[in-house]
Amino acid sequence: MKALGPRILLCVVVASLASQPLSGGLVRQCSLTTLATRATTILRGRCLRVTAVRDATPVPYIEYTFAVLEALKGCRGDDDKVLTTIVFRHVSDRLAQERPDGFRVAALRLGVPRYRKGEEVVLFLTGESHLGLCSPLGLAQGVFRVHRQDGLATLKNDCANRGLFSGMTSKDFSGDASGELQQLRSLVGPIELQRFLHLCRSLAVR
Repeated sequence: MKALGPRILLCVVVASLASQPLSGGLVRQCSLTTLATRATTILRGRCLRVTAVRDATPVPYIEYTFAVLEALKGCRGDDDKVLTTIVFRHVSDRLAQERPDGFRVAALRLGVPRYRKGEEVVLFLTGESHLGLCSPLGLAQGVFRVHRQDGLATLKNDCANRGLFSGMTSKDFSGDASGELQQLRSLVGPIELQRFLHLCRSLAVR
């Protein structure tokens, strides 16, 4: 692939994340309905491998290998069977560097979440871009990190689940999940893992 200039490179990175607002105050709030219906892939998984490719062209990326513990949407092979592992790539932050011609390239911070080896998460991922990259819906909003303590598994995203059920109505859910909405609207902080997965199943089937 032909080398890209700095301005074009920035456009390529932004285009790869076009459906995802950047982190901080510019992030558009995503409800659980938005996450579940717009995600191409939803899974509960454990990170097995992290490989950073800093010199990739046209953009650096991090490749992740996850064990699929539970597939809620997508995560199927050509034979339509649920995959046992899934590999995907997120665009990586670019470190400041000096090129051979003396031009200094500034660091580029995109706010794309990262995962640690051994970490268990529930992910809501976009489809792959033409560069082979994907990202979580709403960036940090689409990554729910699982914590286990005293036999209880809970999870929350990096926004503490704030606004996760805002604007939703009982019609967004199927089955008995609709009866929980009033209580969930005021939720801030962790939610029990199995309860959350139950809510996701009632949305991800669409």
